[in-house]
This record gives sequence, C-alpha cells and structure tokens, in this order.
Amino acid sequence: MPRRRKTKFKLDFFRISNWIINFIGIVTLAFLLAFIFGNGIPNFFELTARENLLLLCFFIIIVGIIYSFWKKIIAGILVLAGSFAFWLINLIFTGNAWLGFYFWFFPILGISYLYFWYKVKK
Repeated sequence: MPRRRKTKFKLDFFRISNWIINFIGIVTLAFLLAFIFGNGIPNFFELTARENLLLLCFFIIIVGIIYSFWKKIIAGILVLAGSFAFWLINLIFTGNAWLGFYFWFFPILGISYLYFWYKVKK
C-alpha cells in the first residue's frame, strides 16, 4: 500500500494579502465610524454645507470599504473618489488641502484594492 503524502502548507500570497487588506479596511472603518459617531449621531440640519458634503464623502468611503469584501474594483473606485472629493471640498472651502497623515490611509487603501483586483484578474 502506497504511503499517503502529507499535505504541505502553501503560502498563497494573494490570499494573505487579501486578508491583510480586509483587516486594514476594517480597522480604518472602525476609526472612521468612531470619528463620525463619537459624540453621537450628528444632526444633519445643524451642520454647514461644507460639513454635510464632507460627511457625504465619508459615507462614500465607508460604502467602499464595506463593498470591498465582494468587489475590489468598485471598492477601490469608491474609496478613491470619496477621499479625493473630501480633499477637493476641503480645498474649495478652506483653501488648504492638507488634512493630516491619517487621511492618506484612504487613498492608499483604495489603491491597494485596485492593485489587488488587477493582480487577481490576470
């Protein structure tokens, strides 16, 4: 009787990178939701037009991160569009595009979604 081979553990780079990207997305989503709803749900009628537009951009980013579990390309597009719209709205209303280092995580996350989609598609 032939000896049964042991299955060796194979490292699948794309599966591991998918888990890492999803973990980073969940952590970013948790910080984003804590930032928005930290002091309670905001009253949208008391916010200025700028704040409502920035909050809409945050929700576009949130939808993109949530959607990343199913379709990476749509998630990447939504996260990139939301983050660049956020920067553009802030630039238009305040004249300053610099928001801090944390806001670089959103476009990096969107680019990583698109890169992962591109590599898996091949």
